[in-house]
Amino acid sequence: AKYCGSKLPVVRKVDGISVIVIVGDDLQWFETGMPHFLAQKVVEMELVVIEVDTSPDFSDVMKDAKRHFPNLTSVRIETDPRFPLNNKTAFNVGIKTARYENIIRTTADTRPASTKWLECMAQGFERGEVLIAYAGLERKGGFANGVMRSQRLAESVRYLSAAIKGK
Repeated sequence: AKYCGSKLPVVRKVDGISVIVIVGDDLQWFETGMPHFLAQKVVEMELVVIEVDTSPDFSDVMKDAKRHFPNLTSVRIETDPRFPLNNKTAFNVGIKTARYENIIRTTADTRPASTKWLECMAQGFERGEVLIAYAGLERKGGFANGVMRSQRLAESVRYLSAAIKGK
């Protein structure tokens, strides 16, 4: 297996990366998750936040944050009971909004492990067109945490297998 930091040849230079996060009405993510993404040590990076059914308070906080962080972009999506919205549709809106060709999708319940996370992920773009990564859950005590970590791993293996098969 190849890990971040391995000495693989660079095929092309990454021009920029858009990180897409789909969030609900979660002010806690704004305080605890978003700063980790914005603190990345990458020159050309954009954080695209897709707000799904967020309150006006959350949208106001995002508008204020965009004034302080020029690499932050947000799109607010209101759902309609007649036309349900799924994550795939919200992600598609994020792709259309993204400034850069290289896109990383993550979820609101994850956060980078370090300020060099995005730099490490960008190495995958330098070697190919598709980048698949695994976001494990933090190891905590208890049976439920073990089950959730196992389910996350199994789901990731299914995705990776489908990608290898070309489906």
